[in-house]
Amino acid sequence: MGCALVENTLVGALITCLEDASDAAKLFDDERGPFKSFYAQIVAAKAMGLFDAKIASALHAVRQIRNEFAHAILSLEFETESIAKMCIKLKSFENKDAHHEKVSPPRRYFEHACYELTCELIRVGTRKFEKDITIMKQRIALEEYQSRSNALSGLSHFLNTIPASLKGRD
Repeated sequence: MGCALVENTLVGALITCLEDASDAAKLFDDERGPFKSFYAQIVAAKAMGLFDAKIASALHAVRQIRNEFAHAILSLEFETESIAKMCIKLKSFENKDAHHEKVSPPRRYFEHACYELTCELIRVGTRKFEKDITIMKQRIALEEYQSRSNALSGLSHFLNTIPASLKGRD
C-alpha cells in the first residue's frame, strides 16, 4: 500500500508539470503510454529535475521491493534476505523519534521511506503551483504598473494641453 501511495503521488507531481493535462490518461494509463510504468515515471521525473539522484534511488528501491512482493512465487516478508537488503537502502529515511510497535527494521525503513517520499513528492507538485502563482502575481503587478503608467501619461498629456495662462491661476 505504501508503494501505491508513492506512485500515485509521483503521477500527481508529473501531471502538475504538463502544459496540457487533457491527455494525461493516455500518458499514464494507456498500455503504450510513455509513463505507464513506475520505472518510466521515476526516470522522467528525475530528468525533468523534479528531484535529485538520492530521491530517484530511493524510489527505485521502493519499486524493486514492490516488484519482489508482487512477482514472488513463494511467500515473502520484509525479513526475507533479498527484501531486507533492499530495505537497508532506505534506512536514511527512518524517523528515529517515531514509536515502533514490534515492527522489524526492514519494514520500518520501507514504511518511513514511503511516507517521506510521499511528502517530498507532494512538495514537488506544489512547487509548480507556487511558481505559477508567482508568475501570475508578477504579471498582475506589471499590468497594474502599465495601467498606472498609461494613466500618468494621459494625465501628463492632458496637463500639457492646458493653456499657459490657466496654469498660473490659483
